Amino acid sequence: MAGKEESPIAKYKKASEHSEELSDTWQQHHHGAFHHAVEKVLKNKKTGRIEYKRLDDGILDEEGKQVKSAQEVKDGLRKEMKDWYAKNVLDDKLRKTWEELKGYHKDKFLEVFTGYNDQLVQQQQELYGGKLKWDIYGQRIIPGLANQMKQDLQAETTGHIKETHIDEIVKALPIKMEGKPSVEEAKRLLAAWDYETDTVDEDAARQILRGRFKGVKDKSKEKEKKKAA
Repeated sequence: MAGKEESPIAKYKKASEHSEELSDTWQQHHHGAFHHAVEKVLKNKKTGRIEYKRLDDGILDEEGKQVKSAQEVKDGLRKEMKDWYAKNVLDDKLRKTWEELKGYHKDKFLEVFTGYNDQLVQQQQELYGGKLKWDIYGQRIIPGLANQMKQDLQAETTGHIKETHIDEIVKALPIKMEGKPSVEEAKRLLAAWDYETDTVDEDAARQILRGRFKGVKDKSKEKEKKKAA
C-alpha cells in the first residue's frame, strides 16, 4: 500500500529549511573568499598590516617606486577570490571543467555554481577603490550577488505547488483574502510567510493581492473553529 502523499505545506517547510542552510553556507563562502583574497593581496608581509590603499596606489617599494599598479592589485584580488571559490566550493569534476574554460565563459561558469559575479565586483572596485573594505563589500556587493540566489532558492522551495494545492495553502496562511490566489500568487505568499511565528509580511501580501488582501485572520476564532470541529 502506497504511503500518504506529503502535503504541499510540509514539502514547502522542508524545502525552506534546506534553502536556509544553503543561503547561510553561501554567505559564509563569500565571507571566506573576500578575507582570503585580502590576506593574500593586501597584507604587507613585513608589517603584517592590511593596506587597502594598494587598491588606489598600487604596491610601492621602500623607495616609493611602484612595483605593481593599482589595476594589477585589483585584478589579483579578484583572481584570489575566484581561486578560493574554485578550491573550496566546486567539486573536483566542476573544478576541472572550470580550469579548462577561459575568459567570460570561465567567469560565468563560476557565477552559476558559486554566485560570485566578477563583473559586479570589478565595477565596485572601480567605484570604491581602497574604501572597498568588508563593510562596504557586504552592503554593496553581497545584496547584488544574493539577488539571483534568492530567486533560485525561492523557485526551489515552491516549485512543487500546483492549482490543486491552493485551498490547502489559503487555509494554512494567517491572512484573509478575496477569492482564490493564482498559483504564482500562492507561491509568493508562501515566501512571505514565516511559518514558525505564523505571520505574513502584510506589506508583501498587499503587494501580491492588491485590493484582495483583507487583513489578518483572528487566531482566537480559528482556534474555536478547530475545537468545535
